[in-house]
Amino acid sequence: MRRDPPCGFLNVPADGGYTFMLLARDEAKLEIDGVAVAVSPKPFAQVCGSAGNAVQAARGSIGLRAGRHAIRVAMTLTTGASDFAVKWQGPGLALSDIPASVWSN
Repeated sequence: MRRDPPCGFLNVPADGGYTFMLLARDEAKLEIDGVAVAVSPKPFAQVCGSAGNAVQAARGSIGLRAGRHAIRVAMTLTTGASDFAVKWQGPGLALSDIPASVWSN
């Protein structure tokens, strides 16, 4: 089985359960330490003749220890705005954008 290298690393602040939310209009996937945590559902067109697909949320949870974890986020973009985002929630963290200070490569 082929293993792609991580896109980067996520520095997790505390041991515990983390929930990740992936927002995307097209296909998207979030992997942590090689485990698929969130995979977007099949895209569908927006209503009212707007260009592109509707934004959909995919959630997944994983137990993580404090420290650095490999992360890979992949997405496709067809037409329209991307509106792509990854959010997290964990011990002492309300659902929010992942701050730049915890990313590294």
